[in-house]
Amino acid sequence: MKKEFLKQSILFHITTSGDSYSVNDLCTVFGTSKKSTIARALRDLTHKALLAVTKISGDKKGRKRWSPPGTPTTNKVSCTGPTVSNTLKSNVEEEFDSLNDAVEKVVTKFSDAGKTFAAYNITSYLREMVNGNTFVIKGLGSLWNGTKYVPRVRHDEVRLVVHDLFDVGKIKDYKRDDNGTYYQYSPHKPPSLTSSF
Repeated sequence: MKKEFLKQSILFHITTSGDSYSVNDLCTVFGTSKKSTIARALRDLTHKALLAVTKISGDKKGRKRWSPPGTPTTNKVSCTGPTVSNTLKSNVEEEFDSLNDAVEKVVTKFSDAGKTFAAYNITSYLREMVNGNTFVIKGLGSLWNGTKYVPRVRHDEVRLVVHDLFDVGKIKDYKRDDNGTYYQYSPHKPPSLTSSF
């Protein structure tokens, strides 16, 4: 994430939610492990008086929480981004440990049904399933879609996994055609065995 975009995303997330967040909370919301990058962005926003900061009471390490200016802060954990830990699990059909596992499952579903598909079809299907809480994929970050935070299913990552699955032979009885823009996967029909005698 670009630094300025990250700052604006953090500011927007905190001010629209009205809650207080620690660095760890924001790492979870934005799907990153780069605590120092989040901390630098928070420090810059605090120096510009765009966020208020308070120390977490009773914390021996002196950790802090950030909130909108003038908002009373609490010490509760408040991760409101769509992560595995707080996704409603009432209608979840499947949980995956990684995006790779989810992509492989969907590709298998498409190929078992004999469908012609491109990596974009897999991405669209995954986004639909994740946003509808039908699939939960661990480790996805979140993305602001203009209305709310949604899990981030990146097409570039999905595309690479789909191509790798084909390259290692996990999409059996399928052929890959390059149409000049993208690869399309379709069932491979063996030539008919009619005799020409």
